[in-house]
Parts: sequence; C-alpha cells; structure tokens
Amino acid sequence: MSIILPTDSAETLAGGPIVCHTLHTGTVRAIRGRGSDDTVTSGAHQLSACDADRHRVAFYRSESELTDVAVGTFHDALRRGEPVLVIATAEHRRALRAGLSELVDTESATAAGQLTMQDAREVLSGFMVNGCPDAARFEATVGDLVRRIVRRGHGLSAFGEMVALLWDDGMPHATLAVEQLWNDLQERHSFTLLCAYPAQLVMTDGDPSGYIDIGSAHSSIVCGPPSAADAEVVRHFPALTGSPRLVRVFIRTTLQEWGLAHLVDDAMLVATELATNAIRHARSDFAVSLARSRHGVRLAVGDTRSDMAPSRPADDDTDGRGLHLIAATAREWGHHRLDSGKLVWAEIGAPPEVAER
Repeated sequence: MSIILPTDSAETLAGGPIVCHTLHTGTVRAIRGRGSDDTVTSGAHQLSACDADRHRVAFYRSESELTDVAVGTFHDALRRGEPVLVIATAEHRRALRAGLSELVDTESATAAGQLTMQDAREVLSGFMVNGCPDAARFEATVGDLVRRIVRRGHGLSAFGEMVALLWDDGMPHATLAVEQLWNDLQERHSFTLLCAYPAQLVMTDGDPSGYIDIGSAHSSIVCGPPSAADAEVVRHFPALTGSPRLVRVFIRTTLQEWGLAHLVDDAMLVATELATNAIRHARSDFAVSLARSRHGVRLAVGDTRSDMAPSRPADDDTDGRGLHLIAATAREWGHHRLDSGKLVWAEIGAPPEVAER
C-alpha cells in the first residue's frame, strides 16, 4: 500500500506530491523494545539481520567512507564463500578492488567467479530506453547476471551504483524506477544489495526530498538512525531544517489514511518537537516510526546519538519547553537507548482515565 498526498496539500514536496511507502512485512529497520530506558527487548515484528540488510543504501560524505563500507561488506561476503557482484564506476571499482586486495586474493576470486565487476554506465545502456528503464531489458541484463550467479547455490552480495548515476543525470523518476526493479528482482531471487549515493548529491540546497524518497526504496540505511520494531510505517529524514515540515505531512497523511484524523494535531506537534530536537541537539538524521495502538497511535523518533537521551523536565525548567509540550500532549512518552542511537517514543490518544471508562 502507498499513501499519496493530495496535490493541493499545504505542505508537499517541491515538484509534486510525496509518496509514503508503507513497509512490507519485515522491513523494519532497527530494534525497539518495551523494557526500561536502558534495556531493549525484541518486538514481535523484529527482522533478522539478513532481512534488514536485504537492500541497504549508503549516503556517503567522502570517497573513503564509501570504500570502507563497501570493502567491509564484500570482504565479509567473500569470507562466507558468497559471490560478490559490483556494478560501479571505474573509479569505485578500482578503489574497491584495491581495498579488497589487502584482505583477499582478488585475482583468484575473479578467476573463480566469486568476484564479478561490471561498469555501471555500460550496464545502464543495456536497459534504458528514451530515458526510462525498460523492465524486460533489465530482466534480460541485470536479472540474467544475478540468476547466473545465484544458481551456483552460494547466495549473492551485490553493489549497485547505476541509480546514483541516474540521479546525477537529473533523472529522479528513473532512479526510483530502477530501485523498484531491484526490489522486484529480490522478490524472485535471494540476494543482498548495497546502493550508494553521495550525500551532497541527494540533499542539495537544504532540500530533504531526495534523501526521503531514496531512503523509502530501501530496507535500511547504512549507519542510519534506528526505528521502532513494531512500526507499521517508517520514514527517514535528513538533519535539515526543511525536514520537520515534511514530517508533519507524513504524520497527517498516514493518520488520515488510518482513520485517526482526530489525533493529527497532537501527533504532528509531538513529532515536530522530537524531529527538531534530533536536528538541533543530536545533529543527526532521524527516522519517524508509526504504529496503531489500543488507544490511538504510537510514534517514535530515532536518531544516532545514544549519549543525548532526553530527561523529563522539572516544572520550573524553562529550557525544556519542547519536552513540556510533549509531556502535556502525549498519553505516555519515554526513550530507549540502543547501540545504534536512541528512540524517543510517545503514545498519542485518550488519556488513561478517559480510555478506561
């Protein structure tokens, strides 16, 4: 299911409506439990690490950051005896081969069919037609390549950079279409995929829309913020000043879709405060998770700073205005520390004394 904002909405992305993709079964990005602030237990909808890593994306800020992520990912795969497929630019193929060569014998791996490298532009030319990806040609080129490797029976760990080239070419719709073709291919064949985009490429002029749309096409973001294990829908946002506005769009649209329009104002207020805290204080990208609960809706905002957990403000604490608003608005609220950061959650709905009548 997807949620499409009306085009006359007061808060929409530049260039058109936002499409909020709900999560398929199992595409939750991190763990959130029901224990104390310092104890996290697994939720019923928690994914295995394999599921969470199925289609990851890295928004890298330097070439060395990308190399470190890719080399670590594919060294682990080769050590497991899992073949590796790299579809990348010449520069990144050279960097990845050099990094892997310090850890494994890449020449032997290539000769044995364990390491396959293809040029991203050349592969793109095999299925792009008039600026759009052709599904049949994608199946005949990328799909055939994946099938030949997967049939050997040892899985596959792949790296795809074609999407970043399309985005850099000013073709966002084609980019997202290719991401969907990869997702469709994963429905038919078992393999993991890592995509990578330069962070500055998808977050130009303070516009978070590229980050949000690309993140929604993936099962997880490398080194990204945590999200709730019981979430029905998750949306990732960058640490940009324009993100809280888009959080409100996401909250309003989702709750209206769920028939919870009466909770929109309170949920937007709480989510905006938590998102603003993630940007201003944690200086972190963040994830907003939503799930329906017995008394309304449970929302959570995750960021990557576990060392900056919020504390409940004292009655005379004038510096904690945002937390006072959350405490006054939410039925309940709290936080969980995680290895990957923290989750601040809030229950929005009828207060306990009303709900129990």
